[in-house]
Amino acid sequence: MNDSAKPSTIDIVGRDGPNAGRSLLAIFELQNNRLTVCYNLEGQNRPANMQAQDDQLLLSITYERAAAVLS
Repeated sequence: MNDSAKPSTIDIVGRDGPNAGRSLLAIFELQNNRLTVCYNLEGQNRPANMQAQDDQLLLSITYERAAAVLS
């Protein structure tokens, strides 16, 4: 993970399933409690930004941290 790069970068390595052993070059944005990860489904190139170009098929996934539950 490199969060000093702009956009921030991360390499995702599949452990199971159809992407087992495959490295996916991704970018991410972290804003407050929301993490968005974006990677190119068809290529070996890391996306330049979160917007797909004509020759790209990007997958963007957003995770949101659940509010803490106090017991």
